[in-house]
Amino acid sequence: MRQFTREHIFVSAGPSSFRPSSSNGGRARAPHLDANHQPGPPPPPAPIAEPLEAPQLDDNDVDAAIKEELGPGSWPRLEVTEEQKREAGQLMRHTAEMKRRSLAAKKKLKAIQEEMNRERAMEAKEQEERTQKKIVEDKKKEEARVPRSLEQLILKNSIYSQ
Repeated sequence: MRQFTREHIFVSAGPSSFRPSSSNGGRARAPHLDANHQPGPPPPPAPIAEPLEAPQLDDNDVDAAIKEELGPGSWPRLEVTEEQKREAGQLMRHTAEMKRRSLAAKKKLKAIQEEMNRERAMEAKEQEERTQKKIVEDKKKEEARVPRSLEQLILKNSIYSQ
């Protein structure tokens, strides 16, 4: 076991503004190795303990357990024929194709929805523009009516005043 002195601790702590007060004026010294220090690799780690109650499989259940753990199409397997390997490969390719088609369909649906949202936004914008245009036209018509009404009032007043 290593025994550290006060100087060892301060030296190994790296650069520091705090220095120990000692008779050598605070100069740091190199760490001293004691008699217990042995250069070389550390001892190997302790062995890993086996689980106490690990399930034990019969020889008949080994293939079923492997199949369940690995899932369909996983290789290598014991005592598998070439036909079974081909079928598993076809199943994997079919599954991959279905996933690809599903992803493509989802992307297409999303694109259609985005296009519909853009069209709705454009229609709403056009409707707003039509509404604004109608409001402006109605104001112009109202302004055009007011002078005629004033002219009519002026004419009536002039007729009555004569």
